[in-house]
Amino acid sequence: MKKYLSIILTVVMLFSCLSAEVFAASEPANGAGSVKAAQKIKLGDVDGDGDVDILDARYVLLNTVKSMSFDEMQNLAADVTLDGKITILDAKWILENVVGTRNLGEITLPEEDDGFVDPDGDEMKALKQEIDTAKGADTEGYTAQSIESLNNAVADAEKLLGKDNVTAEQIAKAIEDIQVAQKALVTDTSALEKAVKDAYLKNTTGYLISTVDAYYEAVEQAKKVLADKNASPSQVAEALAAIEEAQANFEPVPDKTELKAAISEAEELDTEYMTPESVELLTKALENAKAVNSGERSSAAQIKEAIDALKEAQAALVFDYKAQLVKDLAAAEELDTAYYTKDTVDALNQAIEQARAVTEDPASTQESAKAALEALENAIEALEFDTSEFDSAYEAATAIDPNGYTSASKSALSKAIEQADAVKANPDAAAEDYISATQALNDAIEGLKSDLTSLQRLIKNCSDQVGRFADKYTKSSIAVLQQAYDKANEITENNTPAEVQAAYDALEAAKNAAVKRVDVNDMDYALFTAYLKKARSTNFEEYTDESVQKLKAAIEQAEALEALGVEEMPADDVADCWPVLQSAIQGLVKK
Repeated sequence: MKKYLSIILTVVMLFSCLSAEVFAASEPANGAGSVKAAQKIKLGDVDGDGDVDILDARYVLLNTVKSMSFDEMQNLAADVTLDGKITILDAKWILENVVGTRNLGEITLPEEDDGFVDPDGDEMKALKQEIDTAKGADTEGYTAQSIESLNNAVADAEKLLGKDNVTAEQIAKAIEDIQVAQKALVTDTSALEKAVKDAYLKNTTGYLISTVDAYYEAVEQAKKVLADKNASPSQVAEALAAIEEAQANFEPVPDKTELKAAISEAEELDTEYMTPESVELLTKALENAKAVNSGERSSAAQIKEAIDALKEAQAALVFDYKAQLVKDLAAAEELDTAYYTKDTVDALNQAIEQARAVTEDPASTQESAKAALEALENAIEALEFDTSEFDSAYEAATAIDPNGYTSASKSALSKAIEQADAVKANPDAAAEDYISATQALNDAIEGLKSDLTSLQRLIKNCSDQVGRFADKYTKSSIAVLQQAYDKANEITENNTPAEVQAAYDALEAAKNAAVKRVDVNDMDYALFTAYLKKARSTNFEEYTDESVQKLKAAIEQAEALEALGVEEMPADDVADCWPVLQSAIQGLVKK
């Protein structure tokens, strides 16, 4: 219906612009004024043919451009708005009647025209219809002032309803006021203006850039609406709603901690033995995750999607049994099997041959590689360690008396024994455990160092005796001490504690056996030589045999010392000898 009305209105506007000559042959037929004698006039039926159609509207348009004149009855029929004037609006109403959107009705001519309209007549009905239309109009989104103007026009019009003394001019004026007020409704843009103003004071720090951009894009669209003087309330409301929605959709800058952790985890994965296809999927997911992590516009949803994609790619990694078999085969071939039993080594060699055949076969499958890999791993795991060397090392270590060794080397031996004890007590101990324990025992045994502290202290105490004070001792005793001293200096940490102790005992004995020789400048030596000389010059004939025998014995003892020579003559013996000579001389008894 709106389509037809639009077409008709266009035609009306065209008619209004055409010259009188175009419509010169279109005047109503003679007798159109015959309706003058009728008691009722059908509004809009200008040509008096009983129908209201487009032709009537055309006549009205011709009248408005002064190309046609009406008689009294035609004026009454043409003034469908009942405002006392014939205008384009009357032609519009006639067209609306034609398309069924308006009912013009009829007017009854009074027998005597008193100038007032019938309170129940068509004029009042038209006014009532205009009032109802205005009241039913949607005024949401317009300014309060313009709505108030419309309400005032409606209120003034309602005062005319049902009254007897209302003229057609008053009704027409009331209708016109309502229509003018409706056209003068002003869209309320205050809320939208405030939203735009507030946008420039908005603190968007900490929000995702993409959501902030969407917000300011909505603001820019709102500015365009505000610039449009003919913007409707719905356009304003939509622009305001867009700003509010964009503001509500502000998304804080998301936390990327979990994403960074997922990226680090993926980067640290060892994919060397994964299939190329599954690694490629992980690589793509990792590249995407890094892009999301570095992107300033990445949303929480994008971050979660990137994390999920990484986890899915990791879970989808497919192990490459062929590649792993090549690696494990190389390790198995280099394995030192010298410490394992013959049967288990033979089983391992068989598994190695099987694995080698699979790796050398270009047509081998992942399934066959998996089977060969499992067989190889089982053979390695089943290797039994030959404990004979371990037992020998353990027996040797535990048989060692730790006394006489340094604290550090004793501690190392003790720890090695403890390690070996733990291996022996562990029923699940692997070959590597036995090998490690055996090596530790052998190293500890070999690393034992004798404690030379006491020996070195004794050597230091003897150094003066065999050095600067050597001439104060008898030659023979100092020679024995020097020999023991030299042998003690040859002892090192690598000698056994028994050898260290033997060297210590020998040196200590030689030290204790060193004899101080007589000093020729000493008083004892002078007395010794003087009494010996006096004893020798004694006339034994003058004294009793018994006293002479004592003297001779003393002389014999002194001469024995004298025969040793000064270098071998013990000082203590000389000190003891001259008193004996003195006593024997003094004890001589005359005959």
